[in-house]
Amino acid sequence: MTGLDLAALMPALSRRLEGGVIANVYGLGEAIVLKVSKGGGRREWLVLHPRMGAWLTRYELEGLGHEHPLVRGLRKAIRGGRILAAWQAGLDRVLFIEVEAGGSRARLVLEFVREGNILLVRDGKVKLALREREMRDRVVKRGEAYVPPPRLGLDPLTLTPDDCELASARGRLTAAALLSRVVSAPGEAVAEALFRAGLDPRARVKELSRGAFEAFARELREVYVEALEGACYVVDGAFYPFKPLHLGGGRKASNLLEVVDDALTPRLYPEEGGEGGPHLHALERAKEYEEEAARLRAAAQGIAARAAEFERVLAALRRLRGEGISWDEIARRVAAMHDAVRRVDPSKMEVEVEVAGAKVALKASESIWKNIKRIYEEAKDLERRARRAREVAKRLEVEARPKARPRPLKLRRERAWYEGFRYFFSSEGFLVVGGKDAGQNEALVKKYMGANDLFFHADIHGAPAVIVKVEGREPGPATIEEAAQFAASFSRAWQLGLMGVDVYWVRGEQVSKRAPSGEYLGRGAFMVYGKRNYLRRVPLALAVGLRVEDDGFKLVCGPVRAVESSCDVAVVLRPGRISKDVASAKVASALRKLAREALGVSVKINPSDIAALLPSGGFLIESVKVIRSEGGAGAGS
Repeated sequence: MTGLDLAALMPALSRRLEGGVIANVYGLGEAIVLKVSKGGGRREWLVLHPRMGAWLTRYELEGLGHEHPLVRGLRKAIRGGRILAAWQAGLDRVLFIEVEAGGSRARLVLEFVREGNILLVRDGKVKLALREREMRDRVVKRGEAYVPPPRLGLDPLTLTPDDCELASARGRLTAAALLSRVVSAPGEAVAEALFRAGLDPRARVKELSRGAFEAFARELREVYVEALEGACYVVDGAFYPFKPLHLGGGRKASNLLEVVDDALTPRLYPEEGGEGGPHLHALERAKEYEEEAARLRAAAQGIAARAAEFERVLAALRRLRGEGISWDEIARRVAAMHDAVRRVDPSKMEVEVEVAGAKVALKASESIWKNIKRIYEEAKDLERRARRAREVAKRLEVEARPKARPRPLKLRRERAWYEGFRYFFSSEGFLVVGGKDAGQNEALVKKYMGANDLFFHADIHGAPAVIVKVEGREPGPATIEEAAQFAASFSRAWQLGLMGVDVYWVRGEQVSKRAPSGEYLGRGAFMVYGKRNYLRRVPLALAVGLRVEDDGFKLVCGPVRAVESSCDVAVVLRPGRISKDVASAKVASALRKLAREALGVSVKINPSDIAALLPSGGFLIESVKVIRSEGGAGAGS
């Protein structure tokens, strides 16, 4: 991903992320994956990769873990935090995500430049980092002030003819090669701008006139404008946020988010034996820890061999601090005492020295031997982290060994709003939803019930709110009877062992949360106005059915007729004396047996899966039924 690709994605990324809550943080190789919860039960999965970029994925990601220290640190720091904003640093390959968590703000930073990095910055200082580095132009270490990567090259949106002379100073290079170096723009954008301006990319820069350079700059700005308007084109599997005329134009795609997802997500799972892979990244981290530990040990040994010299340096810093002279003068005098001194910080009472190729900080508030001990402890900690990383690498390698090709990716299925409730589809195709508790009853009526929907309630204390979503159609007698049986069976009547109970239904517009004057309605309670339509002595009965689907199977619990209309095998239950745990185990066993014998499939059903579908109380297993067998329709048994 280029900086221009990220710029094209940013409007959609910020819209989909801002306001969301970071429900969890995972690691996948080098990548960090954020699970972001949005309103209405929606989830977004954001992938941050230090070398590939940032994108939202709609695929199920296997192998997510939390072994990496950065993942553990991010979980502690930002899990549960709300995303306030997401933006790009200029048009560079740097993404900032502002998070508010625990009453304070922090910035999650993705830099997919050079080898890439992922950092957490709070109060302007680095708190966590995937890679700690000391570079020529900046330092990336915990506790140090965060400085973004410097922009390399000219701004592509503000080029002027005067910049042509700067570019022409290196006239031996071709136009395409040089402009890609001196202009902060992706190579494909430079090539496209040259093509649109009618310029030969192989021409020498010294051959470009001011007019030709001005034409190039104008076309480059147009390429950027096109990208920022959300264009998306595909050529030979590669995506471009502008129409690549220099490559023939390509195929126009309607959704840049999905194109990027399809192109990059498979690359999170390289082929076995190829470059990369989670276990190889863990081995790389182990090697880095071991190398740093060896450098620290060598430095500690070198300092110990010249302990008296370094003790004098620390003593001088302590003495000069007490004399009240300027800090610059203190730093100058202390640095002149020993050729190993690289930096003196009187404010922190620290002296940085370079010994055996490693830079270490010596604290003047401690003796030289206490400093040496601390350095050895840091080396031991790195060696422990290296051992843990090698253990993780070994486990990941074993897990990945049977895979001969990249893991097949499956699209993530977002849960529908009603899947958090009790629900079924009637034999006439209407969605029927019931609450599990007072809070869900409240949500159903206030948030999801329309004025023309049907509201059902058993005429007994301790009954759920049940609604039938009509969606512009009129339910028939079958749906009304099934919804009434659903409302009766999940009421307290089942727990009391009753065989039947009265149920009434009304239109949604007849149900109100407004209490009569002087009265109060508790959570999950409602007022019903107008005529009630009663169904007397509705029998209590439920069926637990199993339906084989393309990607597995589905368990359904609901009225007998509705379950029989949509499932392949079923078990019919009525109130009885068998405990819920025993009944759940018997139903799970019966469904497994029916699926194997009648459908020819092997399914794994835990009794707890069944128990979660059933009401409270005792049970009687009335019958087991094969509705559709492997060879065709079946009969009850």
